[in-house]
Amino acid sequence: MQISILLLKQIVQLFLMILMGYIMVKIKFLKEEDSKVISKIILYLIIPAVIIQAFQVDYTPSIMKGLAVACIASVILQFLLLFVTWIMGKMFHLNTVEYTSAYYSNSGNLIVPLVTYILGKEWVIYGCVFMSVQFIWTHCKCKISGETEISLKKILLNINMISVFAGVFLFFTKIRFPEIIGNTLSSVGSMIGPLSMIVTGMLIAGVDLKKVFTNKRI
Repeated sequence: MQISILLLKQIVQLFLMILMGYIMVKIKFLKEEDSKVISKIILYLIIPAVIIQAFQVDYTPSIMKGLAVACIASVILQFLLLFVTWIMGKMFHLNTVEYTSAYYSNSGNLIVPLVTYILGKEWVIYGCVFMSVQFIWTHCKCKISGETEISLKKILLNINMISVFAGVFLFFTKIRFPEIIGNTLSSVGSMIGPLSMIVTGMLIAGVDLKKVFTNKRI
């Protein structure tokens, strides 16, 4: 019960941060397109810092077991989602955008902020496993664009995947950053929750919510 209450409080805080971003746009202090700059800072600086720092832990049997469980669970979930979305596609006649929206989560941008803010940064290492498994998202691009060739290069050179590979390398080689670098990465990473939620609020402010909620298809 205590964990549930804690999670509820954290989730409420996240929604309040979203509201802050929403209000900043609505009162004209910021524009909705300003979110693009903040998003780039989050994607190319803050999230990599969090991911790499997450792997700066001691190599223990407990962590290895957790990584194995996370990997197996992530693969099972992907196949389960594939089956569920296939059923949904048949039942509701989903178009390509609807199908891919149902199958692919925004794990690259949201999983790290949510895990960090709700569970703690020590859990990010397991979230990275899910991101690695789900970053077959190039398949999503191919589905929408109609391309038939999946680019392995684009999968492996995604900024989040590069960060995961770097973190894994440091983890298994037992290379640890000096305290000043580790503290810097932690400080930068601590911004991930608030900034990600504020950006989300800014993006929502640019959407016609009335049109969204009155659309029967949605």
